Amino acid sequence: MRQQVPLIWLYGLQPALFQAIYPVYLSAEEPSLDQFVLALTEDQRTVRPGSPVEETFRRYLIARNEATATPTSPLQPGPCSLRDSLRRLRTRPT
Repeated sequence: MRQQVPLIWLYGLQPALFQAIYPVYLSAEEPSLDQFVLALTEDQRTVRPGSPVEETFRRYLIARNEATATPTSPLQPGPCSLRDSLRRLRTRPT
């Protein structure tokens, strides 16, 4: 995160089908939620958690996500946080 190395985010579209989103950057850590904040654009890299811009953007995303259904699988499309996807993958039976 400190080095600002670009990463690739593999977003699940359906079982065994992923969309590569790149470059993304880790912009902050939310340890209480076991997740990281991703910056998907250059503009987002300048927004810091706790700023007025971030708070407005967060409210927008929450409202948008509440209007859609949450996926039941980490491999289905929809408003699913990276933390939720990783948690579902860790708890899936093998």
